[in-house]
This record gives sequence, C-alpha cells and structure tokens, in this order.
Amino acid sequence: MTTHRFPNRCVLTAACFTVAVGLGTALGSPPFGGDDNGFVPPDVATAKCEDTVVKRLAKLLKALGTCHLKTGASARTGKVFDEEGCEAAAQAGFDAAVEKLVGCPACLPPAQSISEQAESTVNQNNGVIACAPGTPFGGDDTGFVASDPAAATCEMRVERSFFTLEAAILTCHVKAADAGFAGKPFDEEACEAAALSRYTGANARLTGCPPCLDAPAIGLAAEQTLDALNGDFYCAGAPPPPACGDTSPTCNGSCPVGEECGAVTGPEAGSLCGCIPAGSIPCGTVSTGSAAAPQCDGACPPGLYCRAGGRSFCDCMQPAPPCGQGAGAPACWGECPASEPYCIDAGGACVCSSVSCASYLSFTQGAPGAPGDRVLVTGTDPLTSDAFDLALPVALGPLSNGFVLTLFPPAGTQLNEINFVASKVALAPGCDVGVVYAVGTHQFPGTTVVVNGVTGFVLTVPAADIQLWVNGLNSGQPSCGVTANDLVIDRIGAGIDLSTFLTTLDAASLCPAS
Repeated sequence: MTTHRFPNRCVLTAACFTVAVGLGTALGSPPFGGDDNGFVPPDVATAKCEDTVVKRLAKLLKALGTCHLKTGASARTGKVFDEEGCEAAAQAGFDAAVEKLVGCPACLPPAQSISEQAESTVNQNNGVIACAPGTPFGGDDTGFVASDPAAATCEMRVERSFFTLEAAILTCHVKAADAGFAGKPFDEEACEAAALSRYTGANARLTGCPPCLDAPAIGLAAEQTLDALNGDFYCAGAPPPPACGDTSPTCNGSCPVGEECGAVTGPEAGSLCGCIPAGSIPCGTVSTGSAAAPQCDGACPPGLYCRAGGRSFCDCMQPAPPCGQGAGAPACWGECPASEPYCIDAGGACVCSSVSCASYLSFTQGAPGAPGDRVLVTGTDPLTSDAFDLALPVALGPLSNGFVLTLFPPAGTQLNEINFVASKVALAPGCDVGVVYAVGTHQFPGTTVVVNGVTGFVLTVPAADIQLWVNGLNSGQPSCGVTANDLVIDRIGAGIDLSTFLTTLDAASLCPAS
C-alpha cells in the first residue's frame, strides 16, 4: 500500500483534496486517455462501484457548498445556522452510501477519507468565490459574508452554477467510463466543453459581481482538476507504483503501511533507499540527536542494522557478530541488545553496556544532551542529593572494573560532592530488599574536564569500592550470592555545599574506568 496525493490544483476549485490510496493489482484495463487520468473499469462490479462513488462525490460537493450558501444567507438576515451540523450530515450520507458498496477495487480511497478531505478543502477554498469584503465566515471556513448585497447575490449564483458544473463534469467521466467498458465511442471532451459553456454563459449575465471573483478561471480550474483526479476513483487497472529503491537516488517509491521510503547509507552502495518506520530518523543522519555516530540507532531497511562499524558515521549493515567477536578489546565491536547497546572495553574484556563514554545520560526528567548545547534538565526534588533519575538504569556488571561519573552543572556552579544511588534489581525471594546508597564524596577543586566550554566535575569509582558494596550485601545475606550484575545505578546528584544540592544539570556521562 502506498500514499498518493491529489494534485495541488485546488486554488480555484473546491473539488481538490488529499486521501490515502492503496493501489491494487494491475488489471490491464485501458486508460481513459486525453487529459483524463484513470482507467476504464475492468469488470461490471468495479464499474458499478466506481460510478457510484463519483456520482455520490458530485452530490457531496453540492451539499457542502449548499451549507456555505445557507450560512451566508443566515448571517445576512441575523439568523443562526449550524453549518458544522449541515456538513456532518452531508458527510454521513456520503459515507453510508459508499461503505455499503460491494465489488470495489482495493485502490479506491476509503469513504470517510474522501468525505473528510472534501469537507476540509471546500472550507479552505470557500473564499475563492466568497471573496468580497464583509464579515468573515469564521470557524474553519475561509471567505466573507459580503456586505454589499449585489456582490452577495452574484457570489451566491456563481457558487450554485459551480455545483452544477462539477456535477456535469463528473457525469461526463461516468459516461466515458461506461462507454469505454461497453466498447462504444464517447466524446468526453465535447461533453465537458458543453458543461463549461453553460457555466460561463450563465455567469456572464450576472451583474454586481466583485472584482475578486473570476468565474471563468474557476470553472476552467475545476475541469482541469477533476480530470487529474479521475484516476483516484477510476483506479482499477493502474500499474503498480515503483518500489522503494527503484527510484534511487530519489527516495519516493512505495512501502508497506506504516513505513516510508527514506534515504539511508549503506556499507557498499554509499547511499540507498529503504522502507523504514514512518517518521523515524534514517540511519546515517548526522545530527545531535539519537542517530548521530557513534550511537547509531537510526532506522534501516529490514534485515540491516544501523551501526558505526568503527567509522565516524553510521551505516546500514548486515547483522553483526556478538560483542567482542567483531573486534576484541580495546576496539570492542559487535552486536548488543537494545537495553545495553554499547560494546565497550571493560578491563580488557568486551561487554555490552547501557552507557558509552561517547554518549551523554538521559533522565526521566529530560535529556540534557551534550555540555554547552543550552539544554538543561531540572531535578525532581531540590532537597535531595540524588535528584536526577536515569531514564535507563546502568548495570554495574560491565563496570565492575571501576567507572568514571562526570557531571556538568550550569556555568559558574561549583560542586562540593557527587552522589549516586546503586539499587538492587529483583533477586530470589527474600533477597530483593534494601538499597545500597553509594555516596561518592569528592572535595573540589579536584579533577575536572572542560567540554564545549563547560566545566565537568569528575568522580572516579575504583573496582575495590564496587566489590566492597557486593561483599557488604553478601555478609548480611550470604545465601543470596549478590554480584555486581545484580546492581544498577539509577539516580545521581551532587552537592554544592553542606546544605545546598544541585537542582539543574547541563550534562552527565558515565564511562568505564578503562
């Protein structure tokens, strides 16, 4: 299924709108020909369905326009008219009639999509005819209720003749489709020309029309637009659209529902088109967001994975071997689960971790990003020394050889200490109690780093401290057999002095000691 958009020619007509169209299998029917898109129906059932939809569309457009006429007439006499209710009733009638049809091709737009988009576009283009100065229609309608009675009368008559013209052109299309299916000749162009002539002649006799109203141009645009849209209703027989990748390097081919054709980078082709989840960031996108190397979590076509591969940009690549088998320590390259996406060197061994020295931490309170990017996050409680909750708790197992926690407070803030909380994950019954409060106290000035002009305060936690916490837990519950793999860091914070805690954070990083 793919998404087609009706041509953008609705500046001068109320009959242009956009719907999602799922093209069916090509049935080999001949095209309408001439300046009309679309195909002659391939069988009786399809012809009956497509004809009925076009006829009902003509009635819907007239009904929606009539709602506008009634709104304008009521406003001029000081009465209240429920235009939204009028339009809703017109849409409901169309939907009910079309939804009960049988034998319709899969390429035909859903009834509700047609009626909703028709109503929206008719409202948006109301001001093309109702253009004379006056009181705005208001709501979701463009245009004005003309203050000049002569202009109001002219606009009302042009709009009525416009409904008649739209219906006549759509009738020409129905007759052409039926004649083509029966193998009989039909001069569709002459049919449309006659409809335009009647429309133009009727409007030429009008007086008092505002200069902004160009009735002949509106009629011509309606004919051209309806011819272009014809293929969206007489659609059976249409050739399948190009698949995503067939139009490379321009990525606009078809994809399954919920996916879109996006440009991604590949390991050999350099760049390619692939179906990726709609609205996602393609792999290879260079930004400060989640798809920037080396994090590389952008979208790829099925069967490929977004990864840096040891380079400074992201590629869609074949599945990688497990962490450490692609490249051993200290390079450490290989596949890791989504919960621990980084393959890192931890004391000479490659392990999967939820953090990397090249990435910055995110919190449930927000993602501050990199130092100096002017994005700050505010902690939960200004009265606590660990006010920032990690969005993804960090397992201590891969960090058992020690780690480095660096906090970047707002410019000008001096930290006195850095704190974190290591909590126990679910263990065996009777063992999942208690929390280890590991408070790393470091008096500053001490070890600091500067990134993007922002000073970061560094706390180094050696492996001996981690083992000390594990031993302490096991001394109280020796049967539980707690290891560093049973602990996660889930909160961090800092003190400014003995009674003031850090409430705003610019960035934070957590790295293996190696």
